[in-house]
Amino acid sequence: MNRHIRVFRCGEGQSPADIERAKALSSADCPRRYCWWWRTLNFDWEVSPAEGCTFMKSSKPEGWKFPDTPCCRAVGEMGVDHYEPREPHAEDDGVDWRYFLGAQ
Repeated sequence: MNRHIRVFRCGEGQSPADIERAKALSSADCPRRYCWWWRTLNFDWEVSPAEGCTFMKSSKPEGWKFPDTPCCRAVGEMGVDHYEPREPHAEDDGVDWRYFLGAQ
């Protein structure tokens, strides 16, 4: 199996405006930096969720449910939510990552 590991440098820190913008997202929106499938540790607001989501490009463990179905947060009404919380970064920003579980 071809395993691909993504290594991130620690972010420069998010601005208070970025964090407030993230807190204003609906629970069904792509949480970007707070999801393990997001491309970086930044919010990358200029990037659409479809462009920034790495779910479809990433290998998944055997038995993963719906591995070939895009995340509904990136591709609209696909019906499968692949949000995987990136708890440490949300907690560092003072954001409750469980909020985004509401759409699942």
